[in-house]
Amino acid sequence: MKKLTIGKRLALGFGFVLALGISVAGIALYNLFELRQQFSDYETRMLVRERLAFRGQVELGNGIHYFKNTVLRGGTDYPARFTASMDAIDKLMQEYRAVGPLSPEADAALDEIGSGGQKYRSVIARVVELKASGASVTEVDKSIAGADKPIGVALGKLLAQQAVETLAACEAFDAAVSRAAQMLGLLAAGMVVVGALAAWLISRSVSRPLAQAVEISQAVAAGRLPEHIEITAEDETGQLLQAMQRMVDTFRDFADAQRDNAHQHELGFIDHQIDGQRFPGV
Repeated sequence: MKKLTIGKRLALGFGFVLALGISVAGIALYNLFELRQQFSDYETRMLVRERLAFRGQVELGNGIHYFKNTVLRGGTDYPARFTASMDAIDKLMQEYRAVGPLSPEADAALDEIGSGGQKYRSVIARVVELKASGASVTEVDKSIAGADKPIGVALGKLLAQQAVETLAACEAFDAAVSRAAQMLGLLAAGMVVVGALAAWLISRSVSRPLAQAVEISQAVAAGRLPEHIEITAEDETGQLLQAMQRMVDTFRDFADAQRDNAHQHELGFIDHQIDGQRFPGV
């Protein structure tokens, strides 16, 4: 550091602080990108699953409609449509599983939907048998009341679990943002401290030699010539102190030459002169 010029020292300090600033900004952008990417992926999964669960409710409504028409009107068309709705629910739940990892609660709800669908299929087969045997609508309805409820309840659980997981994800995202903000705050504070320390060191490396030069100048102006000037730097301030050391040495030699010249005159050697080559410019 002492061998660097003041300009290079200042440029180095500025570059160091700038590099710290760029690093903090880069870390901030990286963290924000990662958080956004994670939340975006999760948000996509949640939206897909929510849409699948709602479509499952729609298909269940269609299945209930076809089931009731089978009870009321009989025939083969409505049972076929009912079966198609149940198949659609099974497919939607398979897609739901394929979206990504499931919580135990969601996995249990999907199992309930699957088992409920199987029971619901067996119930409509019973309805077809009862209708074929000539049973009345009242008799058929009594024998199969509430067959659709397990699927509806399980779909409701699935949507409720979706809401719970979405809330937990939002809270986790907020916590991650808070942690990132704290980390960035610490990094920014560290950058300020390091930048202030670098500025102090650079300022000190310049101000101390300058203060020393001022002290030497004041001493010379008062007629005191220091014996030795301590020089620790090799930059412009060091060169200044070296020049002042040569100046002080020249003043001291000139003062000694003046005293010697006066002494020679007192001894009668009035032709004695100071050697001008020793003090060029004097």
